[in-house]
Parts: sequence; structure tokens; C-alpha cells
Amino acid sequence: MGSELIVWATSSSTNSYVEFITICIIFIGVLALTLYVTKWIAKYQRVQNAGKNMEILEACRIDVSKYMQLVRVGDKYFVIAVCKDTVTMLTEVPVEQLKFHGPEESTDTNFGSLLEKAKQKVFKDKQE
Repeated sequence: MGSELIVWATSSSTNSYVEFITICIIFIGVLALTLYVTKWIAKYQRVQNAGKNMEILEACRIDVSKYMQLVRVGDKYFVIAVCKDTVTMLTEVPVEQLKFHGPEESTDTNFGSLLEKAKQKVFKDKQE
């Protein structure tokens, strides 16, 4: 009777480890699939928007559901107000009044570099 208890406890803990490893593998698979699909959708949207005549250059949040956006339509630039149910053109902005960021001034949106900056900030704060 005592040996049956030991065998049952051993198989139960072995099953728990196998279940845990299986769940971890499934989780990693789902994460990899999510990464692949997200990159595929981003590439698809970039191709769809390439060469278009309209582009949102900047957006500024005013309230929970209210934004001001700088929009390029052809060669003209407009400021529009976007609310929950309405879009209103506020003004046309001459090109001379706009400040464009060149490639050397552009912000780096690579996730790896942002993560590295965050790590450096955390380690810097811990050292102080």
C-alpha cells in the first residue's frame, strides 16, 4: 500500500512537469505567431499606404476623444479637429511654417533600441 502511494505521487509530479512544459511551449508558439502576424500586417499596411496623396503627419490629443491633426493632402497641409462624431477643418498651413524632421533628427522607433534605453535608465536610477 505504501509503494502504490509513492508511485502515484511520482507520476503526478511528472505529469505536472510535462503539463507545465507543454503550456510553456504553446505560449511561446502563440507569441511567435503573434509577432509574425503583426509584422506581416504592418508590412501590408505600409504597401497599401505607399504612394497615396493623403497622410496624417502629426496628431495632438486635446481631450479624451478630441484630437488636432496635421494632414497632407497632395501638396497642401491642413489642420483638422477630429472629435467623436465630427471632423472639422481648422486652417490651411503654408509649407514655410512647418518644421520637418530630417533623417538625422528622426526618432528611433525600433523596439530593441527603446528597450535598451529603458534598461539603461533603470540601471542608472538603481546606481544613484
